[in-house]
Amino acid sequence: MAPPGLQVGNTPGQQYADSFLYAPVFNFYPDYAGPQLDVYNPNQTPLGSGVQAGINQAAGTAYGIWNGAEVMTQEFIQRFQTYDATVRVPVYENENYRLSGLVGARMAWVWERYKWRTIDYDINGQAGPLDQAIYTNIVSNRMYGAHLGCQQEWYLGHGFSANLIGDAGLLIDVVKTRARYELGQKYYGPVTKRSRSMYTLAPELSGTFGISWYPVEGIEFKLGYDVMAFFNTISSRHPVDFNFGTVDPAYESQFRIFDGFTAGVALVF
Repeated sequence: MAPPGLQVGNTPGQQYADSFLYAPVFNFYPDYAGPQLDVYNPNQTPLGSGVQAGINQAAGTAYGIWNGAEVMTQEFIQRFQTYDATVRVPVYENENYRLSGLVGARMAWVWERYKWRTIDYDINGQAGPLDQAIYTNIVSNRMYGAHLGCQQEWYLGHGFSANLIGDAGLLIDVVKTRARYELGQKYYGPVTKRSRSMYTLAPELSGTFGISWYPVEGIEFKLGYDVMAFFNTISSRHPVDFNFGTVDPAYESQFRIFDGFTAGVALVF
């Protein structure tokens, strides 16, 4: 990579300072050594002078894919899914207002993956799959349980109504985690990984405010805003463990909140 200010040359302070990337990964196998001819020594060497002599003199000095690398990319993906099976029980109703109780089962799934790819080019600017290292940390929270709440609806006129839903749930969180180092070439060379299974109780609160439109009897169009909060889920806020040999990143309790707009159509029988 080009150093800041294009600091090139042999003068002190301008010998390609800050032109390489480094991460303190240790206890790795020789398969992760990276290219042999990785850097260039511009000083005169006993092997002679010239570019090739400088390359040969520096052979093997930047040992490891993470030492003197040129490219490091980080990627974080989070997915969330939820499924409900709910029974609504009328509690009170008049011409302009309706109150209902809600009870049912809920499944919520939070899936996260952190991915860190490192590429170490050789002195000629070439890199193959064996000059790449990939680290991934996956955390999956699958939550199963029951929820209880209430729904209020106010008739606004001309087929429109406002509704407010609030409920609480208690879920069993089945947590699966996996941290893994591997080479860029799939199914080649040694891999180090650690998997865990954990179980926690995850209380949950949610609320929805929305507007409904009934153009004809039995058909409902909805537009609303949802908020869901989960307590005591598991996450890896510091996802990288630099100890390749015994990779074991930290996992801790995490409060999460999801919110967004919803829209839908309901057929009422």
